[in-house]
Amino acid sequence: MNGGLLVGFLAALTITALNIQIHFPLLRFFDPIALFTVTGFSLAFLLQAHGFEGCRKIKAAIVAWFGGRALPSGDVGRTVHVVQSLPLATMRGAHLAVMISFLSLARMYTWGEELTGLGVVVFQVLVPYLYALCFNQFLWEPMARWMLQRTEEIGVAAHPIPAATAQRGSNSK
Repeated sequence: MNGGLLVGFLAALTITALNIQIHFPLLRFFDPIALFTVTGFSLAFLLQAHGFEGCRKIKAAIVAWFGGRALPSGDVGRTVHVVQSLPLATMRGAHLAVMISFLSLARMYTWGEELTGLGVVVFQVLVPYLYALCFNQFLWEPMARWMLQRTEEIGVAAHPIPAATAQRGSNSK
């Protein structure tokens, strides 16, 4: 197991949990429906962009990263490209989850109704962004950096997502 990965992940998760606990009860941040929605949309976007082969590449990269082994075999450059698309897919999943929640919020509250419970609802609407940011900061982006560093060490050409494409929100070249 990659020791630095585990220590860094636990440190970041602990700091996040402590910061949340200071402001709110931690259990309030656990929303299984939002978690399912973000991960489900992310998986759907990855399947659309890379197919089942991309999912196999992601699985191999995760196993290699957590196992502290060398890079996965096969087309390493393509695997790096697939892994680099994970944060974008996760944020898009969060965007859709938040939009669905906002539409539900708009349906629940009509003009003239008492808005005393609105703060709690808006809080729940934004929880998918928290999940997406945690996935990206604690898992996907460190894994992509690790893979890029390893490809540079062995001299393999990676196919990174261009910055303009990532900003635009498209996985196509």
